[in-house]
Amino acid sequence: MKDYSKSGKSYDFYATFLVLFILTVSHTAFSQDLSILGGLISSHEDRETSYSWQVSYMEDIGDCFGWSFSWLNEGHMPNHHRDGPTLQLWARTGILNRRLLLAAGAGPYFSFDTHQEPDGSFRDVRYGGGIFSLAAIWNSESRWFVEARVNTVLVHRDIDTTALLFGVGYRLDFEPSEETRTSGSTKTWRKTNNEITGFLGDSIVHGPDDNSFAFGIEYRRSIARHLDWTVGYIDEGDNTYIDRKGITAQLWPKRSFFGDHLTLGVGVGVYLAADNHKNPGSDIWDDALLTGLITLTGSYHLSHGYLIRISFSRTITDYDRDTDIILAGLGYRF
Repeated sequence: MKDYSKSGKSYDFYATFLVLFILTVSHTAFSQDLSILGGLISSHEDRETSYSWQVSYMEDIGDCFGWSFSWLNEGHMPNHHRDGPTLQLWARTGILNRRLLLAAGAGPYFSFDTHQEPDGSFRDVRYGGGIFSLAAIWNSESRWFVEARVNTVLVHRDIDTTALLFGVGYRLDFEPSEETRTSGSTKTWRKTNNEITGFLGDSIVHGPDDNSFAFGIEYRRSIARHLDWTVGYIDEGDNTYIDRKGITAQLWPKRSFFGDHLTLGVGVGVYLAADNHKNPGSDIWDDALLTGLITLTGSYHLSHGYLIRISFSRTITDYDRDTDIILAGLGYRF
């Protein structure tokens, strides 16, 4: 019988995960793939089943190896609502003129799990674990491909699971296409290092799934080819469980595609927040909270410096009020 006692924040694993990701994202890549997978999952302990889905970004390292960053959702098991980011190294081989790729991957999994207590309350726990995967990818003659994947997740002091997933993927270009390189076409905006974006969206409290209107603003600064820094403000709105707002700061490993029109990134940082519902009646900033924040983001650059950005953030609190913040907004580069 596993011990489900609260583990607190896994700061060492969190820091290691960020360092590994920054190191791997700096490699020169041969190809980049984005895939969306869904299927069924089963726990090893009690054979409970649920749905599972995964969004995965993979890059080659040479002809036979690669690495991937994914967000894995393990559905709603009884007493367990678990998801989180993974980082994996892969060994791959191709057959049938590389139309079929067979791959095996392994790496760390930083999981967020919401447990329901006997009294009906919820608590948020974080565990470090590992993910082991087998995949088969069938390449079409276009950029699209189909994929089948088996994930086995082993998490210390939490449930172990196996999932069977199927989905589709799209091959992204890191470098401009041959047509772009030879035609002499140019970007429709100036290359700049600054961006400001306003957001509107939704904030969802884990466990009871209570949501509220959220909004924010973000200033982004490019500090290296594959690294951004941001400072921002988020208001998560007011619902039954939180009335929280505050200042954020994050570092962002990133990749750009299609002549820098599309950019994908992962942000890791801190969120200095105040919650009116945590200690009602006290001054809102007397009990300021320093929490963790991890964010997945994608932006598409339009003409004349304007862009559309979508972000999915996970807050990491120490008082069982983790949230998902889903925001979309319009930005401007200058």
